[in-house]
Amino acid sequence: MAWEDALQDASFREVKFQVLQIEDVGGHEVARHSFPYRDGQETEDLGLRAWEIRISGIFWGDDYERELDALIDALEEEGPGELIHPVYGSLNVQALDWRVRHQADGIDQCWVDISFTETDEPGLIFQQLNPRQSATALTDSDSAVTAAATEAYLADIAQPSLRSQLAAVRAVLNGTISEIYGQARGVVHSALDVINYPRIMASDIIQGVAAILALPESLNPDKIFSQWRSVAADAKNLHLIPATISGQQSRPPSALALRPVQRLVTATVVSQYAATVGELFAAEAENATLTPEQIETMVGDVRTMIESVIVDLRTDADLATADKLERYRPVIEALKDQALLLQNAAQALIELRPPLIQRTVTSDVSLYLIAHQWYSDYSRADELLRLNPQIRQPNFVLAGTVLWAYAE
Repeated sequence: MAWEDALQDASFREVKFQVLQIEDVGGHEVARHSFPYRDGQETEDLGLRAWEIRISGIFWGDDYERELDALIDALEEEGPGELIHPVYGSLNVQALDWRVRHQADGIDQCWVDISFTETDEPGLIFQQLNPRQSATALTDSDSAVTAAATEAYLADIAQPSLRSQLAAVRAVLNGTISEIYGQARGVVHSALDVINYPRIMASDIIQGVAAILALPESLNPDKIFSQWRSVAADAKNLHLIPATISGQQSRPPSALALRPVQRLVTATVVSQYAATVGELFAAEAENATLTPEQIETMVGDVRTMIESVIVDLRTDADLATADKLERYRPVIEALKDQALLLQNAAQALIELRPPLIQRTVTSDVSLYLIAHQWYSDYSRADELLRLNPQIRQPNFVLAGTVLWAYAE
């Protein structure tokens, strides 16, 4: 029998009791819609109701009052608690009501009927974003985009209309991979035929782009913004490689034949670009060096590229049928998710610091003295200099100068 092997001792808030009977009640929340002059009704399923658990227990023996009091104390305790259901195990429940019954012929014993309802932990209304976790989620988001782009590319390259131009497509693909791996130092591609092994070719492109846009192992936290400028320039150059290689061919492929290659490269570049910005944001979460304006600039550039890719995928001339539109829908949805993760990561970084305000210098002083006057911490002079790059002489700031500073 299953009960002999799996049945568990019932308890609530670690207070054990003997069970005579359990009744578990579930169901759907349903909205009922009736209309005038129309027989019957329509129903709208609003989801499952929380389970209601009705337990009948028993206490007996010379000291049953002590065990009963312990259970009642647990039931009277405020808030949800853990119920060990004899069949289903650990459940988070809220006690609703209970009844204790004594009978004249029931010597040294009583019966207890308890009603519970299953509950979840309350959600936070104003939940603060974790900058490090948000940046890590952005860093890991590129795989969904590249996987969807690879599948769409494989479907595109298999179209019968491209068979007559395979030689031209092969030349563009070989040139694109050679150019990418010429910029990616220390990385070797598979060297297999790009037409006969299209999935491996796509993997080569993804690996090469990731190597080019990767950050150095020893990233200087004080140069995050300049490092981003370098990554942004590389991303924009990679985006142009397929069209450049095609223009160098004596017999270039048609625009229709070039599009699958261009889409794969573009989607790969923008997703890897966003992931690299996620790594920069992760470093920023550990050591704040960027101003809100710089963070907004970085986010705006990446989101602009993502939007451009999405518009291209939606408006290409050969996407005329529903099945072709659906082919690139996973890529678009993954890019939209990545854009949202980027926005959340930036928001978490900005909210990590106090708000920026403008303050006026009251006398001719140095930034070190200003930091001491405003924050009682002279070491924050470097922070003031970073927030106010227009300052040319940190040791002599004129009275009346308006500076950006954190409120705290």
